[in-house]
Amino acid sequence: MMHEWWRGARRDIDGDRGPWPDTTSYIVAAARFQKLCITKGLGSDSPYLCSRHESRAEIEQLLDMCIAAAPHLAPFDPELIAPTIAHPDLSVSNIIVDAHDLMEKWKIIN
Repeated sequence: MMHEWWRGARRDIDGDRGPWPDTTSYIVAAARFQKLCITKGLGSDSPYLCSRHESRAEIEQLLDMCIAAAPHLAPFDPELIAPTIAHPDLSVSNIIVDAHDLMEKWKIIN
């Protein structure tokens, strides 16, 4: 997930931050989250912003198109959508697991 969803004024947005069951759900959540941010006027002060406030309706229309296209963007092959952990600083110290929950699952498997 994008860390920007949790920082600054975006941390107060009541949006879907996951976890998501599939890629389609993630794409839809990302587009809806951005629409919420636009509605709240967030992101308009970014130095990377290339659009103007007058472009808001067009941007929202593009996000709606993204939401509509989302089911067609994600792969359906189970081999391509297997759960994967990706993190720019992945180490044992960054993975937190409830030991009790882990032991209960281990009992079920064995």
